[in-house]
Amino acid sequence: QIKAYLEKYLLDNANSVSYTHLDVYKRQAQSADYVSLNLCNLWFHPSGKAMNEERLNRLTEQIIAHGLDGVALMPGPNLLYVSGMHLHLSERPILLFIPADDDPAIIIPTLEAMKARAAGIPEERIFAWNDTEGYAGAFQRACAHLELTDFMLGVEALHMRVLEYQMLQRYAPGLQTAHAEEALSALRSVKDAAEIAAMEKAITVAERALTRIVPRIKIGLSERQVAAMLTQELLASGADSIAFGPIVAAGPNGALPHATPTDRKLQRGDLLVVDWGEMCIRDRFCAVETHAPVEGYILVGQ
Repeated sequence: QIKAYLEKYLLDNANSVSYTHLDVYKRQAQSADYVSLNLCNLWFHPSGKAMNEERLNRLTEQIIAHGLDGVALMPGPNLLYVSGMHLHLSERPILLFIPADDDPAIIIPTLEAMKARAAGIPEERIFAWNDTEGYAGAFQRACAHLELTDFMLGVEALHMRVLEYQMLQRYAPGLQTAHAEEALSALRSVKDAAEIAAMEKAITVAERALTRIVPRIKIGLSERQVAAMLTQELLASGADSIAFGPIVAAGPNGALPHATPTDRKLQRGDLLVVDWGEMCIRDRFCAVETHAPVEGYILVGQ
């Protein structure tokens, strides 16, 4: 009965359940030794859609225009933008391939492979691996299946790690690489109506959160306490997660470009710098804002 209830709840609330709640329900379902395909599809793709075909087509055009045979994307903003898969960079390698003339393919841990299936990647192009066997075999199978030898592969210069790069070189000895930034920038530089709407939504959530905490910022609170208040309000205001830990820096700490909140307490006359952002995973956008507000003895509002 619990299993049936969890699945029915998610099916009935696919458009309103937050990722935080979905993660809780997913863990509850797993504790009951049950994970349904419907549940997984909802958790990873609440819209019920696989990869954005329009974005894939535009990326393919850029790949060809820049003389590449394909691109390889590490977990991060570009992979999320193209595939909709929310994956984390960790000790377990993940690499998404977008060839110019074929379907996407991915090297991914078995425990994450359901995300690739939900995204619509063909089963024969999902090169899954587990901790027992290791990832070397997955790289070997992917390189052979995709025929990467003599391939001109675009990679993200600021994201590609030595680990993944050396594995590609080992199993595709003739592989050539080039920077993919120009192709990816051309893809993302001009926003469509849906992207603009998503950005506006993310900004609204971020500004709503700050507006709610401004009246509660008082002399004697620490930077850490203000940062905790802001994080809580971001989630309460509709964010799926925070884009990064909020920067809250008062007085002399405000001169640091990327300060970390400390236990320093706010004092009369401080300038309080707040740099914060939230992430709308379902819309695949973040909003990042920096304010040095000015109001009263503690300069905390506009």
